[in-house]
Amino acid sequence: MIALDIELDGVRGSFRPGEIVAGTASWSLFDPPDAVEVILFWEVGPAGPGQLKVVDRRRFERPGATDRRPFRFELLDAPYSGEGRLFAIRWKLELVAYPSHEAIQKEIVVSPSGHYVSLGGRPA
Repeated sequence: MIALDIELDGVRGSFRPGEIVAGTASWSLFDPPDAVEVILFWEVGPAGPGQLKVVDRRRFERPGATDRRPFRFELLDAPYSGEGRLFAIRWKLELVAYPSHEAIQKEIVVSPSGHYVSLGGRPA
């Protein structure tokens, strides 16, 4: 069975700009991957994926088939997580195993209030 997981430190999924997002990436694969990465990014788009901006990444070399590794990122001051009539901004963490490209994503909220901000037209 293939399993990948991103576990954040604490029981929160929302953060203020400039805060630290830390946690543990874990995986269980049939064979040891060449490398595993945790990627922090935000994307802008309508309902589906759109424009994507990678903020930072942590690459784990020589991972085992079953392994756990800590990660830590400092968030940018902007953009905030938000929703509007025409587009949304979503912050995400993605865990990817190479070369198979098995992956999972975990969405986080980044804003001063800890909630999605309204980008106009539709309440967040």
